[in-house]
Amino acid sequence: MVTAMAISQRLLAIVMLVAMTAILPEMLSGNTTAPVLFRPDAFIFFSFAYGLPILVIREWAIRLGLGKGGVFLAGMAYGLINEGLLAKTIFRESGVPIDLFDHYGFAFGVNFPWALFICVWHALSSVLFPIALAQHFAGPVGALPWLGKWTAFVLAALAVALASVFFLNDETTGARGEPAILASLWATMAVLAFAASRLRATPAFSPSDGLWKPWAFGLAGLPLMIALLLFARFDAPAPVYLAAFAAIAAFWVWFIHRQGWFGQPAFCRVALGWYTQMVGFSWFSMIHRSPVTIAVGVVALALIHWLNLRAERRIAP
Repeated sequence: MVTAMAISQRLLAIVMLVAMTAILPEMLSGNTTAPVLFRPDAFIFFSFAYGLPILVIREWAIRLGLGKGGVFLAGMAYGLINEGLLAKTIFRESGVPIDLFDHYGFAFGVNFPWALFICVWHALSSVLFPIALAQHFAGPVGALPWLGKWTAFVLAALAVALASVFFLNDETTGARGEPAILASLWATMAVLAFAASRLRATPAFSPSDGLWKPWAFGLAGLPLMIALLLFARFDAPAPVYLAAFAAIAAFWVWFIHRQGWFGQPAFCRVALGWYTQMVGFSWFSMIHRSPVTIAVGVVALALIHWLNLRAERRIAP
């Protein structure tokens, strides 16, 4: 029997995950200013556009027992929802959010280098890291489902329907989407979901000593991201860019695995280092446009660091 306390703990965990998926990727990256993000209409939109599908991914991952690799591939599929169905940026030859990708590697109506870059970024920043942090903060209910099966199914169907309708009808982000492109996007996401379902979790726990090392490794994501941007900046051949991307990704996975950081609490320290470098990266774009966003971002970052320290003390022997 589920107690009232367990229900309240799960509701709090859901609210925490949805809030993090709306705030961390958008504001810490400098993509959306704090005054805009915290407008009621904008926050509701981001909570639905980000929080709803990511909550569904989290429930699906828990029920199937997916590992972090599986959640990452599901996050890639989410990247296609966000940047393919909603924002439609992967179909732009110019006017890409990072203009270094304008006219770079564009073929068959798709900006492939940008699509790979932004989908991997979303898989980490919007899906894998927020889910890991929310589950770590949630305590005893962190490893349990937070929704009933039918509730999760209804929310999944709602997310699919809303994203599809938006893609076919919205013109604020470009031309209306074509049904054939919609079908190809969902087919690609289905392949990613199938691959994700094969990557099950294995028990992992990281010792609590030396936790600043994984934080520093997450912080080192900044030079790696800059290195990839330089390939686009100097118009390197797309195959070279893709090979460099694959090499950097392989190094990341190998190093984290070698250090034993896929377990908690070390993996959350990697996530916190990643978000710290995002704040540093966004400083350059936000310091003149919206200094208040930098201030709010620093406060948000300090808050999740504090929550993480609480969680670490709770599980410490």
